[in-house]
Amino acid sequence: MENKFKQFINDNKGFVVFYLFWFLLHLTFVSIGDGENGFWPFGEHDRLEDYGFTEFAFYLIVPIIIWIIWKLIGKDIKKDVKKAWRE
Repeated sequence: MENKFKQFINDNKGFVVFYLFWFLLHLTFVSIGDGENGFWPFGEHDRLEDYGFTEFAFYLIVPIIIWIIWKLIGKDIKKDVKKAWRE
């Protein structure tokens, strides 16, 4: 099990570093906010105090979903996208 975890970390170092930073940033935000004035940053006052658990969960789940979709796309489609951008 430990070997698979190390392999996952090695294969996805960029995402893991980004996600740890992202998590710590949003953990700070949720500790500051109270989450009573709507969905941050689209609440009534657009202040960090609007940040709550709903935003915390949302902003932590979205990068994982995007990463999973990117992994499911596969290398062949990624090559085609790169080739299309070069033309």
